[in-house]
Amino acid sequence: MEPRTARRLARATDPATSHKAAKKVKEFSRTHEQRILGVFKTYGEMTYTEIAMVTGLEPHAVARRLRAMADDKRIMDTGMARKLPSGRWGTVWAARENG
Repeated sequence: MEPRTARRLARATDPATSHKAAKKVKEFSRTHEQRILGVFKTYGEMTYTEIAMVTGLEPHAVARRLRAMADDKRIMDTGMARKLPSGRWGTVWAARENG
């Protein structure tokens, strides 16, 4: 499946540094997504905090990638939740068969 069309990450009125940062996001988001899919293949369904612990990625970075990957239909919400280290409940995600 082709990834969704890129969201606008910098406005036309933003400074040049914002446009450079937006280009970098495209580069590292693909790498992050590949690492996350690898984790699902190895460990099965997980929460974003569990994925962050295994990959070494920042939890907020994993959460952003998961939402984008779900929008692309590469992963899915299992309908389950697990308690996170914060004490809150978190969605348990899984790779789709075609992911």
